[in-house]
Amino acid sequence: MTIEEIKKIDWIKFLDRRRSCFIYFPYIEAEFKWLPEICGFGYKKHLYKWSGDKGVHYRSASELEESMAHFLKVIKDEPSRVVEWTKTSLQWTRRSEELTKKFESEEKERVSLGDFGTYYDEFVQILLWTVTIPYLSLCAIDAVLEKGESKEQFREVLTALEPLRGFTAYPQLERTMLDYFWKLLIQETGIDEVELVDKMNADEVKQFILDKTFPDIEILKKRRDWCIFVHDPVTDKIEYWYDKEIAKELPVLNDEMIKAEAVIKGRVGYPGKVTGIVKRIDNAKDMAKFNPGDIIVSINTTPDLMAVLSQCSAIVSDEGGIMCHAAIVSRELKKPCIIGTKIATKVLKDGDMVEVDAEKGVVKILK
Repeated sequence: MTIEEIKKIDWIKFLDRRRSCFIYFPYIEAEFKWLPEICGFGYKKHLYKWSGDKGVHYRSASELEESMAHFLKVIKDEPSRVVEWTKTSLQWTRRSEELTKKFESEEKERVSLGDFGTYYDEFVQILLWTVTIPYLSLCAIDAVLEKGESKEQFREVLTALEPLRGFTAYPQLERTMLDYFWKLLIQETGIDEVELVDKMNADEVKQFILDKTFPDIEILKKRRDWCIFVHDPVTDKIEYWYDKEIAKELPVLNDEMIKAEAVIKGRVGYPGKVTGIVKRIDNAKDMAKFNPGDIIVSINTTPDLMAVLSQCSAIVSDEGGIMCHAAIVSRELKKPCIIGTKIATKVLKDGDMVEVDAEKGVVKILK
């Protein structure tokens, strides 16, 4: 794809993530190759920006709208089909748990770098079935519930999806299985930086295993610092750009300048009112700085953060609808929670003293 072709697409910012850069590639394969085969709709437009330790995913606004309409129609017209999806989702959930245990044990030592392709293919299916399909189904329902439609009409589907609401496979598999393969790559290449090897895409890893062809180190360094990349649906290849000047041609890439407001607004995930110290926690690595009673501020929460979510005094997230992980967990734990603020992680910093008023859906910075 050329920049001119990319500029014609109606991109909108979809998700921020502080995970590995590599994690985007199995999602692209799941959504482009497998999702249409299973669900009748696939995403053809994927744009990403990587900067420092965070990636941003951009979608086509019209394609996203089309996706939500498609999934809502299936849910309303063929609820039994969605129930069948969830049965397969639960099977892959169990498989992801098996793989996590395997790569946490000594059994992983029997796995070689040559096995990467087999495990990667399973990883794609796990992301498809345990994350993408439940997420899109719930988002479609969430969107119409927020418009006032009755929840009763979705009871069969929601009951089937219930076991998957609080489960996200990829953080655990990234921390165990993918990290193990990065270790093997480091041993094989002598490049002692995970931050470089996890900037490879899946095709590059497979090519290295095939013939020892390794990407240029300077290119990987550029990717680590800043890049944008797209998936070309015609060639089924990943294409990269490294010049920040491109942001002038694609204004959507510019991070929104957030004014340091004293009050942040969102939706109530669970009511309550507390005062406490902010800790920004997006992934398992962040948990080391947490102290019991802190207020967790996150882009979004995932099940691998449960150790600190159970001890925090409140949860505040950028993302989220009424069925997001943060809202579900806060209701289970009875923790004050405000979701969908959009800007909390951009305004609030570690150590800020804040008041979380989850009766009104506002966070006030005290000092």
